[in-house]
Amino acid sequence: GGGSTGVGVGCWNPAEYSEPGSFRRGDVLVLPDFIGADVPGAGSAAGSAGSNRSMEKVLTPATITKNSGTGWNLAGDEIAFGRCGLVGDWWKELSVQFEFDSPGGVTVSRVRTDSGRDLPCVAEVQIDGDSDSWRPVPVTCCDAGSSSAGSSSAGSSVVIANVTKVRCVWSETDLHKTNGLSTARGGGGVHCEVIGPADPGVTGVTGVTGVTGVTGVT
Repeated sequence: GGGSTGVGVGCWNPAEYSEPGSFRRGDVLVLPDFIGADVPGAGSAAGSAGSNRSMEKVLTPATITKNSGTGWNLAGDEIAFGRCGLVGDWWKELSVQFEFDSPGGVTVSRVRTDSGRDLPCVAEVQIDGDSDSWRPVPVTCCDAGSSSAGSSSAGSSVVIANVTKVRCVWSETDLHKTNGLSTARGGGGVHCEVIGPADPGVTGVTGVTGVTGVTGVT
């Protein structure tokens, strides 16, 4: 994001993989976390005013634990955006769990991933004081207007309070089925994060995910 100036600043994912030529003229850059003045939310028309889209923020978990094997035995927190991403052992099932240690839990509206329709993610939450049951939560993809199979579309959300755990499961993680996650110039795995309503009184675009800008490199 670019703060109040709206200037996009980015790096390779992960940064240590970058080299001369990583970004080339004609590349299309998708900025899923673009932040700045007069930036419309996902699904809203550019330049439209008075959008009633709820403001959201990325929730910070205390821990991210893997519940399955991972390629190269990477830790669960590598699934965060900005890290290298995760796949399951031999690109099979992947399961991770986000845990929140705030008193009374946190409020969750959705889960966001970049795995796309071909590698759908199923997300469930556990409520404080109810350790025996899980309930579904919407999963949206980075691209505005798209979502993982079986989930609600980007821009829609629920409000689930007192969440202590979020579990995300992919039945397979064959990156060859994705549009760009597995290339010589790619990151190396799927990414995922938990989204919740912004703090009361927040206005404008402030750290909101699902705000997408697409531009070409010139």
